[in-house]
Amino acid sequence: EADNSLYVTGRLLPSGQVQARIQYVEESLDEDDNEDSNRPPRVSSQSLNSEVYIQPNQTVILGGFDNTVTQQQESGVPIISSIPLLGELFKYTSESKH
Repeated sequence: EADNSLYVTGRLLPSGQVQARIQYVEESLDEDDNEDSNRPPRVSSQSLNSEVYIQPNQTVILGGFDNTVTQQQESGVPIISSIPLLGELFKYTSESKH
């Protein structure tokens, strides 16, 4: 199972500040590993760690975490699309983001 998690650990300091450790973990299933259906899929994991010190009456705002994958695929008329210059007229490039 793939999951996203946010962990926050706070500690009150003698000065009145709060030390907050923030960890964001994103897990996703590896789509390229589905060739052998007898094995469970692999899980890829990424994490982001941050530490902030918060004064009394202050607020912390967490920004977004964007993980966009861009894929480009080129297709064209066989043989003709490989001719320099002229071949560019017979090629098509598609781009997908997810």
